[in-house]
Amino acid sequence: MRFTTNPAERANARPKLVFFRNGTHESPEFVRRHLDEHVKCLSLSFDVSLVEEHDCDYKLICEMHKPDLALFESGVYSNSSRRIRNTDAYPEIPKVGFLNADAYCKSRKMFLADMASWGVDTFFTLSVSMAEYTPEIADRLFVWPNFADDNVYKDYSESKNIPVLFTGSLRIHYPWRNRIYRRVSQYYPTLTCPHFGWFHESDTARMLSGERYARLLNSSSIVPACGTIANEVVRKHFEVPGSMTCLLAERSQGLEAAGFVDMVNCVFAEEHNVLDKLDYLFTHSDELKQITSAGHDLVHSAHTIRHRDQLYQWFCLQRALQPNQRIIQPGPFERLVLTDKATDRNSHVCANGIDRELLKRGYLQVWTGRYAEANTTFLRCLNYHIMPEPKLGLVISNLLAGDARQAQSWCIRMLETVLEEPHVIVPDPVEWAYFILMTLCRGKEDEALSAAMEFPQLHHRELDRVRLLIYRLRGIEPDAAKAYNSPANYSVHKLPELDVKEWFDLVCRMLKACDQSRIAERAAQAATSVTHPFGSMATRAEVRADHTTPPPKLHWDSYKVSSIRRLQRWGFKRLRHVINGGLRRIETRVGYFLPYKVSKASRDDFFQAVEALSSEEQVSTVVLIGARHGNYVTDCCLHGLRKNPRFPSVICVSESDSSFEQLQRIYAQDPNVSQITKPADPLPPEASLLLVIDGSELMASTHYEQYRDRATVVVLEDINQADVYEFHRSLTINDRYALVAHNSEHRNGYAILRKRWNTPSPIHP
Repeated sequence: MRFTTNPAERANARPKLVFFRNGTHESPEFVRRHLDEHVKCLSLSFDVSLVEEHDCDYKLICEMHKPDLALFESGVYSNSSRRIRNTDAYPEIPKVGFLNADAYCKSRKMFLADMASWGVDTFFTLSVSMAEYTPEIADRLFVWPNFADDNVYKDYSESKNIPVLFTGSLRIHYPWRNRIYRRVSQYYPTLTCPHFGWFHESDTARMLSGERYARLLNSSSIVPACGTIANEVVRKHFEVPGSMTCLLAERSQGLEAAGFVDMVNCVFAEEHNVLDKLDYLFTHSDELKQITSAGHDLVHSAHTIRHRDQLYQWFCLQRALQPNQRIIQPGPFERLVLTDKATDRNSHVCANGIDRELLKRGYLQVWTGRYAEANTTFLRCLNYHIMPEPKLGLVISNLLAGDARQAQSWCIRMLETVLEEPHVIVPDPVEWAYFILMTLCRGKEDEALSAAMEFPQLHHRELDRVRLLIYRLRGIEPDAAKAYNSPANYSVHKLPELDVKEWFDLVCRMLKACDQSRIAERAAQAATSVTHPFGSMATRAEVRADHTTPPPKLHWDSYKVSSIRRLQRWGFKRLRHVINGGLRRIETRVGYFLPYKVSKASRDDFFQAVEALSSEEQVSTVVLIGARHGNYVTDCCLHGLRKNPRFPSVICVSESDSSFEQLQRIYAQDPNVSQITKPADPLPPEASLLLVIDGSELMASTHYEQYRDRATVVVLEDINQADVYEFHRSLTINDRYALVAHNSEHRNGYAILRKRWNTPSPIHP
């Protein structure tokens, strides 16, 4: 079907674009404004027809609007109940997908499933870091970067009466912003604007947006902007300098690719040098003005809404594309070009985010057999943000460690969308492969076979190999030609490039570890006779260099350690444990009785925060789970209670009666904390609580529900352990508690949370 009319008329007209996206009527105003900016930007190059119906017919829409290009948005604001039918109609109309999500967002899986369902294989995204988080589509992924609307973000000539302005969320996945806030706010006058979320209009009514927000930026001297754990380039990086304000940011490849240079048109800083740089700039006001002006010029010359025609560039190049050519983007802020298909590819920045580094570390621990350490590392990653990759890591780690039950628990979480609404969306193919393997490791061959036969349209190297294994175990000959010729689905996961023998060896290790030796023997026999195309086929989506490369061999023998090596490893580990443990005991027990200033100096920010909370919070009761003398958290909490004017009662849940009695003896003569009791009757209705949890092994057996629901403030240590992680998630779900402080890297991780009231309250670190 051809929609061109008179060629002369068509040459002077903008091409027609049909933009399919979810309805945004219930989104907060500032989110709707961002989404409207997308349409406004596209309208500079296209005649845009916006389609926001949840159920529509692509064929009818095309016949109505006669488009030259179709754009399909999916991602964080999409809905799994969305339907776009008949997308195979009019194949001559180019189709492009728009991935609107943070790089780490779990909605990436929904996007890939939607695009496969709608037959889209060319993608655009706002995220300059996205290629690292979706490696299988990196060569088909182009960046349509964030921008500033120059009609809104400009110099309003406001008086610079705010030295430092902090806007935006202070949640866990903004670690740089939290670090800088804690440092700067202690030494400089700062204004902090609360952030109330991204999804509910009723919760965000007080948030500034549009011109009011731009004027606030313009009245500030310096505004920090964080690129999240993914080292992203976000709107604020352009909105701040675009409003004639100095940008303070974390150095990243993305910002440097955008043209930002430290102390030339912005300020790059970390916690250790941010005060030095601010001191210098506020005492050299002329240089601050020069940096501010240069940042303003950079944004208005390269990063406004008028500089974001990447989709139009692709559309024009696609029309001129020859069979031996491909379209590439040399950089996230560079123009698209035509090049030889056999040579160049898209060039993406490397984010090197905290979560990616944790994933690398976790998989290295998995491949070297350190499964407990790997579980802690993956949980640490999940504490920054709920994302699919560490969940898969936990599945693999637990299967290799022989804990099929725990692997099942993580599989269910990993596939929650599919398991809750199986008719809505197909799963990620790698996740479905490991769901089948997990079922097999539990000895459920019939269930594994049933799962393998589900989603017949879903194909991937990992999934096809698992299906081959299941079919061989059950004596079924698969339809090789059909599966081999089917297009592969994309996955968000990056796994090692194993040949068929290495892959079967890995699966056999999982089966043996989970006490399925008989199945493992049959699987090994099946591996020796693999002549099926599944066994030797390569990945049908070209994947870039993999960060999860395992040791060269995955055989049982490669993990045998000589007796001498084992003794050496044990000896060094034991020696380190003895030294560290001794020093810790000296510091905690002796230091406790040292003068207060000396004792305080031996603790870090977290323990000082615990002490401050217990001394200042207006609560009637303090509940200590895992209380014992000589423990950092317990001693800091009880030390702080000595200065609390409300004299709250103390309920201690200890590992043993002896630990509890020891605490009673030590504090018996202290009038402020002499009433240390065990849990007894239910708390009175008027009781307000400070809940301190330091002992994950007690959580499974402790009836803490009444404490959890009544707590005003909750202090959690060891959040990278499974039980505490679960409790942490139960508090943060539905935004019941606001994050006060968090550090996933400190010892075994900690978090401090404050209960929200009916009226939204700001989140402060």
